[in-house]
Amino acid sequence: MLAAGQPKNPQPASDADVACFACDVLEGKTSWIHRRKEAVEIESETRWRHHVSVDFGVPGRLFAGSDNMPSYCVPLLVLEKQPGQFSTFDVVDETGRSIPMPTKAENTGISALALVEGAQRAGQRLGQSIPKELEVELRYLACADQETAGSFLQGLYDGQTSQHHDAYTDVRNKLMEDSTFAWLIRTLAQNSIVVFRIDGEAGARRILKLSYNERIDDVTRMRKRPFLARIGAIFYRLGWRGYLMQKHAPFIGASSFHFELTSPEDLQVIEAGIGSDEPWAKDAHHVHLYQPEAEAEKSTVVFAQFRVRGASFSGAALIATVIAAILALAWSRAAELATSASSAPTLLLLFPGLIASYLARPTHPLVERLLNLARFALLGSAAAAYAGAARLALISTSHPASENSVVGWFRALTIVAGICAGILILAHLLPIRLSHPVRKLGRSLKNRLS
Repeated sequence: MLAAGQPKNPQPASDADVACFACDVLEGKTSWIHRRKEAVEIESETRWRHHVSVDFGVPGRLFAGSDNMPSYCVPLLVLEKQPGQFSTFDVVDETGRSIPMPTKAENTGISALALVEGAQRAGQRLGQSIPKELEVELRYLACADQETAGSFLQGLYDGQTSQHHDAYTDVRNKLMEDSTFAWLIRTLAQNSIVVFRIDGEAGARRILKLSYNERIDDVTRMRKRPFLARIGAIFYRLGWRGYLMQKHAPFIGASSFHFELTSPEDLQVIEAGIGSDEPWAKDAHHVHLYQPEAEAEKSTVVFAQFRVRGASFSGAALIATVIAAILALAWSRAAELATSASSAPTLLLLFPGLIASYLARPTHPLVERLLNLARFALLGSAAAAYAGAARLALISTSHPASENSVVGWFRALTIVAGICAGILILAHLLPIRLSHPVRKLGRSLKNRLS
C-alpha cells in the first residue's frame, strides 16, 4: 500500500528530471521553501564556520524510492565550487539524524544538466535553437572549477570582453540577452546545485541543517602585496582598521531569508548590511539581518565590519596614557629623583606596567591577529614602565645619580611611552564606519582615479 503523498506506480526520478526541477527552483519557483537562515561563526583569522538551515515542505515531484517510506530528491542549496576551501561538512535534519552529503560529481552532473535545460528554455523564449555543440560547452562550464569556468564565461559569453568568434557566437550573444539565463550561467560557473535525498511524505514540513568550515585569506597578511595593501594590513594589525567580512549567498530562494551574525569574544559589530539596503550601524555583539522580498531576490551579499572592543583591551589606551604621564612627571622631577631613596615612584611605575602586561595577553585568534602590532605597543608601554622603575630602584642615598642621566633616561622612556599611548588611543577611537562620510569620500575618489 502506498504512503500518503506517494505517486502511483512510482519510478525513481532520472537525472534529467532532477535537473529540470533544479532549473525551476533557480528560476524562482520556491513557494515550497518557507525559510532560509544562514549564520557565520568566525573561528580564527583564516577560518569561518558556516551554518545553513532550510525550512521547507517536501515536494512530491521527484520520487527517489525507499524500502520503508517514500523519499524524494530535493534541490535545496547552491554552494561555491571551492575544492579544498570547504571542509568538515555536517548535514542533519530537524531530529538531528544525519543526512548524506551529495558528492562533487553528483552536484556538478546535475548542475551541467540544469544549465543545458536553462539554455533550452531561454532558446524557446527567444525563438532560438540550441546546437548540440553549445550543450557540450555548457556542460563543461558547469563542471569546471571556478577559475576555468570564469575564464570560459568571459571569453565566450561576455559580449563586452569576448574576443573569440566562431559559428556559435551569435547564438551565445542572443542567449545572454535573456536575463534569466545570464544569471543562471554566471551562477553555475561559480557554484553547484546540491540535491539531497529526503525521506518522508510529500508535503511534510522538514528542516535541513548544514554546517561546514571555509578557509579564507588572512586580511592582515602583508607578504607579496602591493604597497597600499601593505599599509592597509598594518592598519588592521594596529586595530586602526575594522575587520570587514563579506559573505556572498549565491541563492536565497525562500519566502524569507535571515542572516545571523555573532561577533567573536572581544569584537563587536559596528556596521552590517544585506543586499543594497542601507547598512545597519550600531555597536553590538549579535546581529540579525533580513532580506526583504526574498522570493524576488535570487542572490545577495551580506557584509559586516568589526572592531576590537572587550574587557581585555578596553583599558589599554588609558593604562598606556597613565604610564606616559608618570614617566613625563618623572622627567620633570629628575632633580629630586636623582637623590631620592623612596620606593614610592618605583611602585607607581610597576603597578600600571603589570596591568599593561596583563591586558596584552592573547585572546580570540582573530583579535590576537588584529591587535598584533597594537599588543606590541602595549607591551612597549609596560617595558617603558619597568625600565623606569628599574632605573629608580638603582638610586639610593649611598648611590645617587646625576640629574642629566635621569633626565636623559626618562626623556627617552617618555617619548617611547607617548608613541605607544598614541597608537593605542587611535586603536580605541578607530576604525571609521563604512558609511561614514570620510570613508564614502575615499571610495568615491578611488573609483574616479580607477
